Amino acid sequence: MEVAELPLVATRRNCQGQGYFQALYACVERLLCLIQVNSLVIPTTEGAESLWTEKFKFQKMEEEELNRLSRDFQMMMFQGTSMLHKLIPVFRLRENSEES
Repeated sequence: MEVAELPLVATRRNCQGQGYFQALYACVERLLCLIQVNSLVIPTTEGAESLWTEKFKFQKMEEEELNRLSRDFQMMMFQGTSMLHKLIPVFRLRENSEES
């Protein structure tokens, strides 16, 4: 599968800064890798863009790539947001081997 989209992300104010989303996001990335998704796309507001680019290593999408994806896939576009994307890292699965 070429791309997955994560259109909405929010954390309750009283739960922010406790690592809940980081834990969830790590699971999402591993799952996407497992089902062989190549990249993840998210819409973001200007105020949250630096969080995604600095903390989670997303990059702003080029206009041509955004046009291609929105032509080939049904994507959620929100007024006043920009689209970011990230290649899904390949995770190595641990083997459960017993030592004798």
